Amino acid sequence: MITAPHYVYALLLIIPYILIMKQYKKRLCNQGAITKVAQYVNRMITCGMLGLVMLIIGLSEPVVPSVRKMTLVHNASLTIVLDVSNSMTMQGTETTALADAKACIVQLLQAQAGMNGTGFLYSLIAFKGRASILVPPVQEPGYITDA
Repeated sequence: MITAPHYVYALLLIIPYILIMKQYKKRLCNQGAITKVAQYVNRMITCGMLGLVMLIIGLSEPVVPSVRKMTLVHNASLTIVLDVSNSMTMQGTETTALADAKACIVQLLQAQAGMNGTGFLYSLIAFKGRASILVPPVQEPGYITDA
């Protein structure tokens, strides 16, 4: 997929470039230039054309679509570190940042429970200046939502 397709039309500049360089090469050959010069001109034409194509491709900002692949994970550890300092308890728009973070953690754990991985260990660390382990690594995510 190309995000700027108007640059692709610039590829048409290659045709005049090729024609001009062929005339230049023909003029050199008509003047009795040696074959090494003709080989040099051939390389110059090829490199110039390649450079022009690369420049136009770069300017067109190509995007490679990513493919999502599901992988079954075994024996993984998910450690959640939560900031519980006073800055997180400040009232935001409707809820505090701490309440939003807790809701996000619950949503993450629910999504994780829906996957078919086995052997996950969940742990929770809270910090407010100093870190403390609230939930050591356990296999049940319910301990984290209760903490």
